Amino acid sequence: MRIIRRVARHGVIGTLKLVPTNLRNYFRKLEASQRAARRRDREFDLRYGTRTSGRIPVGGLDVTGENVDHAVDYEPISPESFNIMMRFVPPDLTNFQFIDYGSGRGRALLLASLYPFKEIIGVEFSALMHRQAERNLRKFRPPERVCSKAKSLLMDAALFSPPPGPTIFFFNNPFGRELMATVLQRINNVHRTSASPLYLLYGHPYQQDLLIESPFWAKLSGSGDEWAVFVRANDINGGAVISDKG
Repeated sequence: MRIIRRVARHGVIGTLKLVPTNLRNYFRKLEASQRAARRRDREFDLRYGTRTSGRIPVGGLDVTGENVDHAVDYEPISPESFNIMMRFVPPDLTNFQFIDYGSGRGRALLLASLYPFKEIIGVEFSALMHRQAERNLRKFRPPERVCSKAKSLLMDAALFSPPPGPTIFFFNNPFGRELMATVLQRINNVHRTSASPLYLLYGHPYQQDLLIESPFWAKLSGSGDEWAVFVRANDINGGAVISDKG
């Protein structure tokens, strides 16, 4: 281990004296990494003339209703993470709908429109975020856009019943555990008896144990630390590889 090598080289006292210097170096690197991430985040909006960047605390989201306690800060998915997750879904998406729960300012909706989805739906219960998403959808007209049927719905995700059919569900840590469980159960209820292929893309998957422990979903091998991809267990064929449950 690195700490053992340092003690052997510098001794216990010498190693302890290096702690402040090592911490300063760590936080400098962390700050530089965060600045780079913010810069890349802003570049998306500068390129397309949209407004999707930045982190907005819950207090600035004007959310109301019985599920307000389950709201979390708004933070958009990075284009890099989104596109990596999209590598796990089928290449032919013309029969698939894309549904983003907690769609915020609509970053994922815009990114999804660069793929040939049948329809794109965002579900957002902050009126402020919903209005900004609608403006972004109107402004986003790059030549590479291939799906023009995209919309943001102003409603509580717990009350939204997803339409039947092949679907790519998208979550970017949109709400707390209890509401996440409710939404997943609603999805399961709608699709329990259907034969439609289902995928679930999960950015910042803090509640992924709900999916890992569910017999309805299987986590695909290759998922990263900042994101995870799930497929309905019934859709796994002989060539699919899944990660271990538990």
